[in-house]
Amino acid sequence: MILPTRLGARIKRVAHLLGSQPTTFLDRLSAHMTWWRWLILKRPVRRRLGDVLFEFDFSLSRYVKNMNFGWYQEEVVEALRRFLKPGDVFLDVGANIGYLSALAAGLVGPGGQVHCFEPAPPYFKWLQRLVQMNPRYPIAAHSFALGEHEGRARLMLHQENMLLNAICPDNHDSETAIDVPIRRLDAYLEEHISKPIALIKIDVEGFEFPVLKGLHRYFDTTPSRPVIICEIFSCVYTPDGLEELVAFLRKYGYTQAYDVKDFEHPVDIRRGWRGGDVVFIADALEKPPSPVSAEHGSASASLALNRRVEGDCNS
Repeated sequence: MILPTRLGARIKRVAHLLGSQPTTFLDRLSAHMTWWRWLILKRPVRRRLGDVLFEFDFSLSRYVKNMNFGWYQEEVVEALRRFLKPGDVFLDVGANIGYLSALAAGLVGPGGQVHCFEPAPPYFKWLQRLVQMNPRYPIAAHSFALGEHEGRARLMLHQENMLLNAICPDNHDSETAIDVPIRRLDAYLEEHISKPIALIKIDVEGFEFPVLKGLHRYFDTTPSRPVIICEIFSCVYTPDGLEELVAFLRKYGYTQAYDVKDFEHPVDIRRGWRGGDVVFIADALEKPPSPVSAEHGSASASLALNRRVEGDCNS
């Protein structure tokens, strides 16, 4: 009797979901079909995230399966929905294979802009496919890194985790590192973007402060203060490094910081913060807007030796 009981309960849940949230039901059904098609075909499979076409290759990493089923960085996805609206400009720094860029493109629509940056060649090619598959959407993909100084840098390609590719500190290199170009973000913005930016997401494995310092000309010359979602792990910094990062952001009005999982209580990354995604909000935006109701799928600054590159910084 256990099997029929469980089956009956599952059927009831499916029927309830179909009746109450049909979009979510169809998205989950599509995710399961995508997974099974890949298991059969053993090649990349495409499906839509809202109106944006995305290609899933589950052989890359277990994280791709999480993306397909909506389990990947769920709080960051909700933050995208909270802060982005049609027509907005979104910057994805450390875009990897472009999952968050694709979701953001669906949120800002054909009238918005998505600019994504990923210097790791094995993953940049997936950004190129994202652009090619969605010609209606103004998605710009770039294969250079971002930092404080323009030039070249060494990028370590992690052999086991697609999310841990990182710019090598000056006193550290790796046999898996490659040479990549590096640009300042403010210089890029001067050349390519004329409208205010709504949101910047930065996930660069300990290199976030150089990326932010590469924005200072933009902050100095425009009143625009986009929301910044930035992954920060305290073990990557010396205490003075965190102080400098906070002082830099406060200089430009970013006095509010929240754990992406909790917009009710501000956090201070200098005290007790272990790591994760932090949302920085400038004074002009008095409080975070309420999340938009959306069903899933609708879319040196004192840098210490980068211990996360060495694998000692647990996330």
